[in-house]
Amino acid sequence: MDRSDLARRILGGERRALARAITLVESGRADHREEAVALVEELRRSGRKALRIGLSGTPGVGKSTFIEAFGMMLTAKGLRVAVLAVDPSSARSGGSILGDKTRMERLSRDPMAFIRPSPSQTQLGGVARRTREAVALCEAAGFDVVLIETVGVGQSETMVAEMCDLFLLLMAPAGGDELQGVKRGIMEIADIILVNKADGDLKPVATRTCADYAGALRLLRKRPQDPPGFPKALMVSAMAETGLEEAWAEMQALDAWRRESGHWDARRAEQARHWFREELQHGLLARLSADPQLVQLQAALSDQVAEVAGRFLVRTAGGREKWLELRGSTRAAEGGQMRADCIVLDVSAEVEAQAEAERQAAMARKAQKFESLGQLTGGVAHDFNNLLAVILGSLELLDETAEDPLSRELIAPAIQAAQRGAGLTRSLLAFARKARLDPKACDLNALVEETIGWAARTIPSNIRIETALAGDLWQVDVDVDATSSAVLNLLLNARDAMPAGGRITLSTENLDIGPDRAAREDLQPGRYVRLCVRDTGTGMAPEVAARIFEPFFTTKEQGKGTGLGLAMVEGFIKQSGGTIQVASEPGAGTDFILYFPARVREGSIATGAAEAAGSPCAGCRVLVAEDQPGVLLVIKAMLERAGCTVTPAGSGDVALELFRDGEFDLLLTDIVMPGRLMGPALAAEIRKRVPGLPVIFMSGYAADSAIRGSDLQPTDIRLAKPVSRSELLSAIGRAMADRCPAARPGAVARLGPPAVP
Repeated sequence: MDRSDLARRILGGERRALARAITLVESGRADHREEAVALVEELRRSGRKALRIGLSGTPGVGKSTFIEAFGMMLTAKGLRVAVLAVDPSSARSGGSILGDKTRMERLSRDPMAFIRPSPSQTQLGGVARRTREAVALCEAAGFDVVLIETVGVGQSETMVAEMCDLFLLLMAPAGGDELQGVKRGIMEIADIILVNKADGDLKPVATRTCADYAGALRLLRKRPQDPPGFPKALMVSAMAETGLEEAWAEMQALDAWRRESGHWDARRAEQARHWFREELQHGLLARLSADPQLVQLQAALSDQVAEVAGRFLVRTAGGREKWLELRGSTRAAEGGQMRADCIVLDVSAEVEAQAEAERQAAMARKAQKFESLGQLTGGVAHDFNNLLAVILGSLELLDETAEDPLSRELIAPAIQAAQRGAGLTRSLLAFARKARLDPKACDLNALVEETIGWAARTIPSNIRIETALAGDLWQVDVDVDATSSAVLNLLLNARDAMPAGGRITLSTENLDIGPDRAAREDLQPGRYVRLCVRDTGTGMAPEVAARIFEPFFTTKEQGKGTGLGLAMVEGFIKQSGGTIQVASEPGAGTDFILYFPARVREGSIATGAAEAAGSPCAGCRVLVAEDQPGVLLVIKAMLERAGCTVTPAGSGDVALELFRDGEFDLLLTDIVMPGRLMGPALAAEIRKRVPGLPVIFMSGYAADSAIRGSDLQPTDIRLAKPVSRSELLSAIGRAMADRCPAARPGAVARLGPPAVP
């Protein structure tokens, strides 16, 4: 086939002719190269232009899946799509290894699409030697969009971006080599970051990841080629095919703005100049490489040269440490001496960046491990709470009716054991960061002084407690009881670290943490209150300090500690939006440093646990929805003994049917139940008819209320299982005391026509 016929068929949009032309431009033969140059120049005169989109991403992020879903969406709109996938080359054959056609089966069969996997040959993995010519051929063939896929992050993204109109960076939520994705160089060339796999259980993680990248993009310097709001981060799911339309709309908007503002023409002109310079360099190198004398000289010199390389740490005259890298070569010189030609580079920044990357990787591994443990412990605590609810409730009922002194004597320690079991599940939930917190405006200084006041009796007289509390301390939003428990835990740890006596110092201060420090402290930028608990005890070795927050890790002797105390403290502080750090050296004492986000809202200040207001509930008509038969039986017995009229239901669906036929003053419901209606949904259905009906929610897994909090009202009372009889009756008393007029005695709640707004 002659060149003119091949050009005519390409202009006619024949995919087979296009594939043959790309093979021609990729050929290394000199005669093929001349023919390819002439063909590209002839086709360039057609003036056709496509939207060129470069795409990179971390390994395993789903680039091929995204390209297939995105390409199918574009072809459905009537657009022709070409995909140039650059794969690593085989060391033996030089051919493509991965073969994207096998990974994009649907798109490869689409007559509106063209997929060309090309070996990278001697080029870096992100671009092939003749990718620019291949793009020009695809444009001449009439394709509207040309997608250039790179092998992975760190693979010549700059080269790809220089030949494209838009550059997309595909990232995964908490998966793959994420650390590569946050390199500043890659972020600076990305026009849009797409967080893929935003579906199913990964959607909340993807939302956080997208927000993190959006924040990182805002910190980068504004580029002249970007309109307001760009670059930006978006969420997509290639598997679920969601977010693709929105991403395409953003790409079109960015491309249109650049065309109207003149940036598109300027970019294409610079791409042409860059292409010319690269062709000139490659041409000169090819001619030099073909010169026989130069080839012979190179071989002779190579035999005499030995490469040297290494890194070493030096200290400057000013005391600063620097990492230097030496690279060069040695060769024989006259007189039996050796000559070394070397370059010495200051690589301190690279070494520090590598150390930071390793630190971030360790943090990611720790977070992943704790997340897995949290899921396990949270699930165990949920089931254990339901068992304890039956045991504790039954024991309390027996205690009320028992007349035999021996029976009462046996019941009392059993109740105490069940309560200790409930405390253990709270510790597990706190470690798993799933405990239900009740944050209030709090003066941390007052809380610290109050905790010291009642905890001082547990501290021996040879240990002195001192405070250094800031006078103008900002308020914080915390769960008062959990915070007091955390401070107590740290005080007791300090006590145990000083068997021979010493000093404990508690200090507070206000901190305004900027982006750089926030990244180092594992926090979001903003205002914080810092609490430091310092002791003069034995201190810890680095290997012990590294494991101090691991669950069940303890240095105390058998029977003296559970190993959950500090894990619980860390879980609580993380759930509260802060962080905890430890600094310790053997023989030099230990500092535990807690960071609490400063309060931004006005409100009353709490310094202790709120007092629960109770009121009589005799005669109250209660509908109870609980799927655990044992728990339901115990609650029914508790309430009936208190004078309530109880109607039990084993699910939300059954409860709604019973409500249609009954008269009730209050709904007491579990949050998670089988069937169509869970607790919040049941309450919402009932409140469509009786808006003022009081509702009390129970859960053995306190995070349920946070997961489904959209259906809960601020005034609703939430109880964590196991619920004691006194706590349950107190909650009912509060609910009835605060009930709306529609639910007061005499105003019976009956299911009827929906309330008219």
